[in-house]
Amino acid sequence: MCNHDAGLMSAYRNGDERAFAEIYRVYAPMLERYFVRHGKRPADAEDLTQETFLRLHRAREEFRAGEALRPWLFTIARNVCHDHGRRSQRRPEAFCEVDTLEAPAVSAEDHALDRAGRAEALTSALSLLSAADRRLVDEHWFDERAFSEIAQREGVRCSTLRVRAHRACQRLRETISVRYSAAA
Repeated sequence: MCNHDAGLMSAYRNGDERAFAEIYRVYAPMLERYFVRHGKRPADAEDLTQETFLRLHRAREEFRAGEALRPWLFTIARNVCHDHGRRSQRRPEAFCEVDTLEAPAVSAEDHALDRAGRAEALTSALSLLSAADRRLVDEHWFDERAFSEIAQREGVRCSTLRVRAHRACQRLRETISVRYSAAA
């Protein structure tokens, strides 16, 4: 399976979406079981599996041809699991039974206005970032480029970019929070 998986990953790196579908078909159930065995709720395990595949997608260029996919993928999964655990410790969630809650009635017009307001707040907040931070946000989140790719091109350390991106996101959140709450 190792050579087959490495071939699938190489095909995926070259743009073959069927190869990714096959990787997902084989590994998604394994990853969900992995997360559940590590104490995650089934719903969280599904989300963490998606996060793992998102990170695989973003880091696909870093995969070394001929290497085994499974250890690389489970290393990503382990990191996702640890990140989730750290986030949970910083911001513990109270369990909420969603099925018992009723959503407030919102008209389609109110919903459209709400989305438009959020989009306007985001656009406005993005315009307040420095040119370098705006480019970093655009490339990483909107163009889905890996930090490693951007760092290599810019000649800086990957960790430096991660810190800059984190700080830029904090500024975006603060700006949007102020502007969006004022508009509401």
